[in-house]
Amino acid sequence: MPDVFVLKLDKERSFKFNSRAIGAAEAELGKGLAALFSEDQIGVRVIAVLFANAARSIDPKMTTDKMYDILDVYVGAGGTLTELVEKLGEHLGDALGKDEQGNPEAEA
Repeated sequence: MPDVFVLKLDKERSFKFNSRAIGAAEAELGKGLAALFSEDQIGVRVIAVLFANAARSIDPKMTTDKMYDILDVYVGAGGTLTELVEKLGEHLGDALGKDEQGNPEAEA
C-alpha cells in the first residue's frame, strides 16, 4: 500500500497515490501517467489534478478547483511548480516504480 506523505502547500497537507487516486487522475486527464510523463506534458492542470486526487485519498472533500487555489497560495509564498513536479515524480515513483530516467512507470 502506498505511503501517506505530507507537503507544506498553503498548510501541511497529506497525500497518498493509491490506485484509486491514480486512476481518477488518469480519467480526469484523459491519459495514462506513462503518456503524461513520457511526453513531458506536466503543466499546472496535471499538477492540480494529480495532487487533488492524491489529497482526496485522505480528504474526500478535496476538489481540483480547490487544489488550484492551494497551488496559487503555494506559488504566491515563493514555492515553484518545478518543485511540485519533482515531488510528483518522487512520490508517484514510490507508488509505481521508476524507469531508467527516474520517471514513474505506469503499466500500459
